[in-house]
Amino acid sequence: MWRVYPQGVSGAQTSQRVKGLAALLYLLGLSYGATSLALEALGVCRGKTRVYDVVQAAAERAPGMTRTAVFSDIRTPALGRVGAVPPGLQEPWAAEYRSTG
Repeated sequence: MWRVYPQGVSGAQTSQRVKGLAALLYLLGLSYGATSLALEALGVCRGKTRVYDVVQAAAERAPGMTRTAVFSDIRTPALGRVGAVPPGLQEPWAAEYRSTG
């Protein structure tokens, strides 16, 4: 017997949308465990190992898609400079921000 599934749905236990979300959360910096917990909070129970499998399968399809490659051109001026005051923060809070650094 065969079945016809709509786009985005297959015979797999995990939908393509959930797999994509898991890969995205990992790419954004969550660990496998944290990604698993985030998915669980959304009602999708997937263990760390299953998240790892999904991320590795996505990495095979898009070999250049790594955290370092995706975020290589992004710079945040306030990070990495001790005592730097974020843009838009005016006195007197700026002085307090510098002292807590």
